[in-house]
Amino acid sequence: MSTILKEVYDAFLEAGVSEEKASKAAEAVAQWDARFTPIETRLDRLDDRLEQMTMVMNERFGQMTTVMDERFAQMATVMDERFGQMTTVMNERFGQIPTKAEYAVLEVRLTRWIPAMAAVGGLIGSLLGIVARLTKAI
Repeated sequence: MSTILKEVYDAFLEAGVSEEKASKAAEAVAQWDARFTPIETRLDRLDDRLEQMTMVMNERFGQMTTVMDERFAQMATVMDERFGQMTTVMNERFGQIPTKAEYAVLEVRLTRWIPAMAAVGGLIGSLLGIVARLTKAI
């Protein structure tokens, strides 16, 4: 008889239970305990399997995180290069647009040319008038 069963048996005897009943009660406790021993064993195995699966999942998530970090780093590098190229092109194109000061200079030049262009237009009109009279005369 195991130590625990002996203690149960002795406790029943001390409580005034007959030897036969104390023996049957100790056996019932032993059977009750025997019912739960396989369940505890299976639960321990399940706990071990869950722990192993958790370790595997953590390892895989770690690997996935490493791969994702590498891919995001590559993508960031490519995007930086492309934005750099785009910035260069935009700076070149926007660099060709005159500034306000340059527009002011162009405006002054154009305002100086307007009277001259009007005079040239008048001369052309006069020449066309002369050509028209000459063609009628001929």
